Amino acid sequence: MARPRRKRYQGITPPQHCPANELKSVTELRLNDNGNYAQLSMQQLNFSQQRAKDIFMEQSIVRQCQFDQVVLQQSQLVDSSFEQCDLSHANWEKSHLERLEWHNSRLGGMKFVEAQAEHIVFNICQLDYSVWWSARLEHIHFVDCRMLESTFESAKLSDVSFRNCDLSRANFRNATLSNVDIRGSQIAGMQIEPKQLQGLIIEPRQALEIAQALGLTIRELEIEE
Repeated sequence: MARPRRKRYQGITPPQHCPANELKSVTELRLNDNGNYAQLSMQQLNFSQQRAKDIFMEQSIVRQCQFDQVVLQQSQLVDSSFEQCDLSHANWEKSHLERLEWHNSRLGGMKFVEAQAEHIVFNICQLDYSVWWSARLEHIHFVDCRMLESTFESAKLSDVSFRNCDLSRANFRNATLSNVDIRGSQIAGMQIEPKQLQGLIIEPRQALEIAQALGLTIRELEIEE
């Protein structure tokens, strides 16, 4: 399988893939505790509902694979790309994710509780109801993603961009925000606290929505004649 060529994003270190001729194509694979999965090419494999702990995956390309309801706790995934995969309601709690790319994938209801994620791109992904409680996110780009009612409660976000995403009713309460850019995104009903505003980058049209979300009453001044 050829290595995918993708747009590069400012501030994001892309996956460090191995040469395409060094990838090993696998037609059957099971996820096992303490498993090591390196330099693999996976396509149309079904891992649904499998459970494993402390796995390590690196320099792999994954396409059209099923990971729905897969539990991969305390695992490490680095330098890999996922395309057209289904991870609905998967649980990757306390995992370390670094230099990954996700394209056209379904991650609805996926749990990243207490995960550490850095230098990752989610491009045209569905992340509705995804859970990032107490996770740490650094140098992450969400691009053209749907993220209805996703929750980042008590998470730490630094240099994170949500570009042209749907963050309607997303929950950022008690999160620590630093250089979080939500310009171009839909934010109706987004839950945020006043102390978090200094960590946000917004566009003028979003200021009104945020003010209303904070309970401010906005009214035109009536001039008496």
